[in-house]
Formats: sequence, C-alpha cells, structure tokens
Amino acid sequence: MCAFFRKDGPHCPFPQMPASASRAKFGFGYAFSVTEIFGAGLDLIFPQYCAGCGAWGAQLCRACLDALRGEWEEVSAGAVYLQVFDPAGEEYMPAFPVFSLHPHTGTAQKTMAAWKHASLAALDRSLLDLWQMRLVSLRDMPGMETAGACVAVNAPSGFRRRHRGQLIAAKLASAAAEVFGCGYCDALRTKFSPGDLRPVRPHYSVAGKNERLAKGERIKCVKNLAGREVLLFDDVLTTGATMLGCARVLAENGACVRAGITFSHRGTTGHFGAGGHI
Repeated sequence: MCAFFRKDGPHCPFPQMPASASRAKFGFGYAFSVTEIFGAGLDLIFPQYCAGCGAWGAQLCRACLDALRGEWEEVSAGAVYLQVFDPAGEEYMPAFPVFSLHPHTGTAQKTMAAWKHASLAALDRSLLDLWQMRLVSLRDMPGMETAGACVAVNAPSGFRRRHRGQLIAAKLASAAAEVFGCGYCDALRTKFSPGDLRPVRPHYSVAGKNERLAKGERIKCVKNLAGREVLLFDDVLTTGATMLGCARVLAENGACVRAGITFSHRGTTGHFGAGGHI
C-alpha cells in the first residue's frame, strides 16, 4: 500500500507532536495542552454559542447534536450532473450512489455554514465524533459492505479554503477512513483560477450552477490511484458537478468511484429538464 494511504492517526493530515511534548502538568497531576489552556481563556472573553441554534454555552448544544444524528439516504437521483444515459435501459440513471445524512436545511445548514467558515476546535470534535458514530451504520447500506477495501478520497477544497485550512471534506474523509479501516488519500486538487477569489453565487441560480460545473472541470489528480476503488467525500451535495468532475479525473487515472458520501444534501431546481436529464 502506498505511503500516502493513512489508516490511523488524527484527523489533521499533518504530523502531530506526542502528547507528552505539548502538555504541561499543573497540580494534582492533571495535564493540559497549551492550546486547551489558551482556548479556555478565550472562552472567558468570548463565550461560546451553538452553531445550530445560537444558544449560549457550547459550540454545539445537546438538542442540535441530537438533531444532527440523521439517517442515511441514497440521494444521487437528485444530483442532475450525476445522471448518465444507460443505453440498455434507454434512460438516465446515477453514475454511482451517493449517501447523505441530512437535507441541507435548518440545523444542518446552519451548523455546516459555521463549520466551513470558522476554525472551531470544539465544533470539529463534536461533529467528527458524531460523523464517525453514524458511519458505523453506513456499512450496512447496499454496496458498502466491503468499504474497507476502498480508498477514502475527499473532493478538493478551493484556493481560499485550503489557504485558511478549512478542509471540511478532508476531515470527513479522514475520519471515515478510521471507521472503515481503509486508506485515506488527499489526491485531488482544483487548478487555480482568478474566479476562486470571488464569492460563489447561490446554488439555485443558473450562474451558480455554471460556476460549479466549471470548478468540476478544473479538478486534477496528484496521486497514483490506478486500480483502486474510491469512496468520494464532500460536505454538501448540490448539483453533483463537483463529484462528477472528481469521478472523471479519477477514472482518467485508473480509479473507480464506488460511492459518494456527504454530510448533507440539498434539492436541485429544474433548469436542466424533467427527470434530472442534463
């Protein structure tokens, strides 16, 4: 197995110092990291509030955490760009299944927005712990029984998110690799474009769909995954343009997408014809 496949280790893709090297003991033998001490001080100055409902006291309250447990759904039929023509059946069908925990509304939408736009360690821990717990039941879904033989690969983050370290899809994929006992590879990148520096238009607008399709066409593979089956991860499924771009690039490099897995999904609009036809 290639060196860049990670089966164990923390969610962060970079080497970590041993805990003993970054912790100091203060009385009674309790050990605290410098980050934990600094974070506790910041909590006194800037009180935490829930990413899902805004309640004070925690970055994710118990009620919102319970609401985010969700149930796995196969949602590929709602992603218009993932529909391919099947000559045998003379109809359109999804290129591969996509499993998602939540509709991208309400608590899930608010929490994901906070997670994507802020670096909150406590929110990271809460959501990734929940994600790993729910992934256990995903192994019972059709086609996921042999997930351990696949490689977990995340959809690429844009220039701004990678620069800021807000790699949500990478965190989801890395955490899933630990649950499935499979390899993890950060294999995909998006070729830089000046358009990456301006905000993306809403997903429901025609211009927004075109931007996402163009982004999907700028994806490249930077690792050798020839002959491997891939579990493809992203934070939110919208039109499927990004996943389509990832699947095409992986296929060009000899890999095959077994399934897509996302935290949440949102419905598409009918700009592309009835039945999701492209």
